[in-house]
Amino acid sequence: MKDELLSKIHLVLSRPITEEMHVVYLLVEIRKFMDRANYKDPVLRTFCNWVAHIDLADKAPGSTLILREFEDLITRSEEGRELPKPLQLVSSGGFRKALANLCAQFGLVTQLTTDSESWSLFTKLYSSVVSECPIVYTASKENLKFVKKIELHRLAQGSAMAWRVTLKDDRVTNWLILLD
Repeated sequence: MKDELLSKIHLVLSRPITEEMHVVYLLVEIRKFMDRANYKDPVLRTFCNWVAHIDLADKAPGSTLILREFEDLITRSEEGRELPKPLQLVSSGGFRKALANLCAQFGLVTQLTTDSESWSLFTKLYSSVVSECPIVYTASKENLKFVKKIELHRLAQGSAMAWRVTLKDDRVTNWLILLD
């Protein structure tokens, strides 16, 4: 079954990804492959989960990582410190690297992650898919000081994603994260 999934993934990666349905199909197949091959990458798993779920309330490693990334961002903001650049989980840089690693490890076509135009179109399509139905993160394996929940609120103009962060004191902050 793993070989069949790899063949399907390879076929999708061998063609230009030009429509949202290609993005969804590719990432669902990758997610299935990861489960069957016991391939562990919480960043890639998180991005794959975004295309199929509207609420990630499980205390999974990916949920913890993304909530922790926002916790660090809010902590720096609250303390008046310099903000980190780039954010790995809520920008596409970490996603690109994780997908490239999977492709390299399993001998898959890498043009999507190596060609800037292909990646740019892919991230725009991906952003459109995940922003149509906001995703909410609420569960972390770690105790967080500030963050109660985060929500991918909408696709902003251009190549950016708008995130709504609800703090434990019920204040809401909005963050515009540029895709790379």
